[in-house]
Amino acid sequence: MALKKVKRPVLKGEQEFIESRKKDAKHLEEVSSSQVDRNVDEFPKAHLHETISLQGISNENEMSITELPLISFTGGQARLIRKPKLPEGNYFFRINNVTYKKNFKSKFGANGLVLFHFSIGKSEDDTPTQITISFSFSYHYESPLMQFVNNFAPLFDEETISFDGLVGCCGVGRIYHHQTARGSIYERIKVESVNLFN
Repeated sequence: MALKKVKRPVLKGEQEFIESRKKDAKHLEEVSSSQVDRNVDEFPKAHLHETISLQGISNENEMSITELPLISFTGGQARLIRKPKLPEGNYFFRINNVTYKKNFKSKFGANGLVLFHFSIGKSEDDTPTQITISFSFSYHYESPLMQFVNNFAPLFDEETISFDGLVGCCGVGRIYHHQTARGSIYERIKVESVNLFN
């Protein structure tokens, strides 16, 4: 099994680089060299080249090592960073389901979260990829949720429907990526055209 090269996080400027070097130097001064030598000698060298075996997993549940999320070591803790499932571009989509999470906790307080579950492919005959795109619940007409739902207005002219009424709607949309402050990347969709059912 080959190991994948991992890019180290990019520092945001010369000042951050200098500060990280000063921290490293200070930490090294605090740890005595004899303690470091002793700890290295105590560590069994046989464990240095061990690999993890995944033989207990059946073929249907196996995933490629490249499908696993990235690991970020920042602030003294390890975090998993989400990678997008699809590259940016135009795709055919179908809404498979719409769900709602009550009292979803965010930095703005507890709020509802509307989850749209999509099948997305490069062509209508392509094997679709399943993705979920979430929107914070809001009644405001300029909110991202309402802007997304407004794309379906031509299909339901002068009608009142529930969110379940959007299930089965198809169309073409542009997938683009949104990166969070912590580095995780999520898909977003800008609807180009819609049709009722496929």
